Amino acid sequence: MIEFNIGNMSEAREDNDIATMAFCGPENWVLHWRIVRSILLFFVPLLIIISSYTTVYLKITMHMKKVNFKSAKAQEGILKLLIALMVSYIIAWMPYHTSKIYFMLDTDPTSVKHSLIRILIDPF
Repeated sequence: MIEFNIGNMSEAREDNDIATMAFCGPENWVLHWRIVRSILLFFVPLLIIISSYTTVYLKITMHMKKVNFKSAKAQEGILKLLIALMVSYIIAWMPYHTSKIYFMLDTDPTSVKHSLIRILIDPF
């Protein structure tokens, strides 16, 4: 059973109930929204990229069949290129969003790793 602490955050800190302090209460809707937003800002573009490149690949292969261009090597090259584009998006953006979510969930803002992640996320 989840216990909700709607009272003052200082009360939760005194109780050392980190779960209640971090995830419960009406004052933390901003934290929840930031986490959901960060997840959506990664996965929605990824789904758009995957669906777009899949459509492009299918249209190219259908066009190649219409003109009787039967080169398996060309189709393989196109597929490798599109997969490389999708993987490069994941490699470029996943560490950012992962560290951003980790930073939001970090309970000890005085730690060294907290400071390093903060510098990586927002250097200015």
